[in-house]
Amino acid sequence: MEEYDYEEIRERYEYADKICHTSVLFFPDKNIATVTETTDDLGSIDTEIKQYGMTRDELIEYFPQASKSSELPYNLAKIIRSIIHEAYQKEGLELEHGNVRNFWYTHLKTTITKILGLGETPSVLTTINQAWGEMINSGLVTYEGLNITGGKETQRISIVKDSPFSNLIIAVEKADYFEHLSWIPKLFNSTLITAGGQPSRAVARAFILQLQKLGVNLDQQFYMCVASDLDPAGYYIQEAFRKQLEAAIVFYGGSGKVDIKRLFVRRDQVSDNLLTSDGMPCRDKAKTEKARKAETTKWEHFCEETGGGLYIPVPPNWDGPIFEVNGEPVVRALLEMNAFPKHIIEKSVLKELLKIIEETNDESKIMIPEIMRIFEVMREESVNDTFDEWKHKLIKPLIDEFLKQTDNWKTNITSTYFHDKHEASQKCENAIDPIDDKYQQLIDDKYQEARNREPDLYDEKDNLEDQIADLEAQLDDVNESIQINCSDIFEDIDDLKTQKKNDIKPFEEQRDKEYAEAAQRRDYRLDKLQQFRDEHATVFNPLEMALKADIADSLSPTTIEYYFRDLEEMERFQPHIARLLTTPALLYSGISCFDQDVPTFTEKDLLTKASRRQDENVGSVRNAFPPKFTTEMKYFLKEHIKDREFELSGEVEQKDLTNEITQARDETEEEIEQGLWKEDEEDEEDEEDDDDDDEE
Repeated sequence: MEEYDYEEIRERYEYADKICHTSVLFFPDKNIATVTETTDDLGSIDTEIKQYGMTRDELIEYFPQASKSSELPYNLAKIIRSIIHEAYQKEGLELEHGNVRNFWYTHLKTTITKILGLGETPSVLTTINQAWGEMINSGLVTYEGLNITGGKETQRISIVKDSPFSNLIIAVEKADYFEHLSWIPKLFNSTLITAGGQPSRAVARAFILQLQKLGVNLDQQFYMCVASDLDPAGYYIQEAFRKQLEAAIVFYGGSGKVDIKRLFVRRDQVSDNLLTSDGMPCRDKAKTEKARKAETTKWEHFCEETGGGLYIPVPPNWDGPIFEVNGEPVVRALLEMNAFPKHIIEKSVLKELLKIIEETNDESKIMIPEIMRIFEVMREESVNDTFDEWKHKLIKPLIDEFLKQTDNWKTNITSTYFHDKHEASQKCENAIDPIDDKYQQLIDDKYQEARNREPDLYDEKDNLEDQIADLEAQLDDVNESIQINCSDIFEDIDDLKTQKKNDIKPFEEQRDKEYAEAAQRRDYRLDKLQQFRDEHATVFNPLEMALKADIADSLSPTTIEYYFRDLEEMERFQPHIARLLTTPALLYSGISCFDQDVPTFTEKDLLTKASRRQDENVGSVRNAFPPKFTTEMKYFLKEHIKDREFELSGEVEQKDLTNEITQARDETEEEIEQGLWKEDEEDEEDEEDDDDDDEE
């Protein structure tokens, strides 16, 4: 067997207030791990060996088993630790970006499963997890140095720069509560982090590294405000998270400790009735004696933390262990967060946070980072306002000129619409005229028949109508006599009018339908025209982006470095900030809000008020700022560019769109011929039917 040079590296470190030791072997000229990579050859995905490592005999030779109780002839934990360290030293950032699980497939799986013949058993996975813990906690490797992330970084809302609550960490066990509670850390300018069911060293390291980069004091006391299930696992997760955070703080040069503040679910928050109705039996799944002892240890710790643990009456058909408490047979129980409505959790978490902030911070200082944040919001709004102004000046004329040929299309659409309307009207009139003439002649004949039957009365009627003002009463009598004497004739006239109306109705309905269809075709064509304009106007996107970037750069934080200390010293902002102070004279005396020992802002129960509205950040606290304050910020920002003349960098070549317009018009007309313009009408009918169903 070939001999290889190697170095044994031993490391002593502190973790969870304990002194720990670990060691690895490093072979500069020989790989321990057989490294694989995934390949894609002509669509066939396969795995091939990228780097050959040690054989089974070599692993047994260099990593002999020291424990007499182990059935394995090699030290698996030390092999895994050494492989991790080897990758860190030899590959580092050249490794493909991924998570710990990805490292299993590339650097561990072949060695463990094929060369050593082990399966991916719980025991093996536990050994791997412990190996990672030792390597990270000892500092022999870092996740960043291996290009490894925890995969949960997106489920973290971190503090903003200069937040007064940089030491406040809200930790939620379940990822599905993350979005619902995300407004709370935005309100407090603090951190929300989720373990997703289990703690993650990578997440803890990435978070503390970010705090370090933000200049947060890592020597201060941190508060981890936990919301998790009321069970042994929930308490295990918070304790593991605390240890990982403290280890990460120490690794990045801090000495701060993490104090756990359990927000939810706590035993004192749960009534006996709730426990009886929603508590779940905690079944012991351990199969071996060793595992059962571990479960018992966790339960005893849970009992210590909760003042006795949770127990419920024995459920029907229970086949698990039964215990006796106060002379009654009971089973161990747990209570999941899911047993509570989210608004209950939200209210409880907020209440506890307010208590912590009251004990550990000046509540009023939430306004300080908020003023800074609003200044950044006003900066962005100023950029957008200025961009709209200069876009209208510089780019809109270019777009209008570029799309000028589409004006003819619009004219054509309008004329086509009126042509369709005229055609429908003419068709209707052509159909109605003969009917109208026919019935009008019959009606005239009937009127003549009535006159012939009562010529004297009609003569008298004509005479009376000439004297209608004076003879109105007589006219009514004569009309009444005519109605009585000629009632059968007038009934015939009414019938003829009704028949005429009925005969005309289909043509009028058809005309109205064609009017509506013509309007729909017009709207369809206009939509296609607008779509064409929007698609072809995208050639101006680079110009718009460059213009907006130029404006943003003119108002960027690097150009205007104003934060709260600068603003509160400015004469134009002092009246607005002083309005929020209990003692305005302090500000005018040159004492910064940061340095005042007394509560600073006048709003009573500021955070409680703010929490009632779940806005993006701080919610109704923003109402404490007068509109003049934010307007003054905008004026202040725009003063920096009021004399600036912006120009377009780049240009768009003018293009003859005749062919494209013709093709688009032809395609539109083809779609109209196919009846696609009717789809909206059908959709509306479907929606109306749905509405009718809902009403029923």
